[in-house]
Amino acid sequence: MDIDVITPAWLSWARTEIGIREIVGAQHNPRVLDYWRIGRVPLQVNDDETPWCAAFACAAIEAASVRSPRTPRARGFADSPHTVECDARLGAIVVLSSSRGPASGHVGFLTGIGNGQLILLGGNQGNRVCEAPFSASKLVALRWPANGGDWRDYPKAPAISAKGVPVSDG
Repeated sequence: MDIDVITPAWLSWARTEIGIREIVGAQHNPRVLDYWRIGRVPLQVNDDETPWCAAFACAAIEAASVRSPRTPRARGFADSPHTVECDARLGAIVVLSSSRGPASGHVGFLTGIGNGQLILLGGNQGNRVCEAPFSASKLVALRWPANGGDWRDYPKAPAISAKGVPVSDG
């Protein structure tokens, strides 16, 4: 990816958290618990087993000094007055459906698109913060923080090849 690409501040913060993971067993990762506080999510959580993708997304947005939805639910991003509809931009908030029902889902930040996949940087992806592919058929919404600047000022999400390599348009 071009080093001069404008990256939303929340995506830059999220990248610094890559590798943070849950602790298996009775102990809990304090950093995962921090996401609830940093994200200003009004839910008392004392373990790292509670689904935390939304807390991570809220934390990244709030850490960038931008108002997040402050919701514990991934689907809460889809209809929040603190997010607006956008197209596939680098750092866009992606809300996905889940097989667990219409209230369930997943949320992360868009980092690439290709081969029917959306590449998301998010929390609680395999119990850790990482980039991972998800089927584009599960897309519920593409959103942008309402006070996070004009999404049109940011680059489109890069195309990714079948080998996971960014595809150049030049």
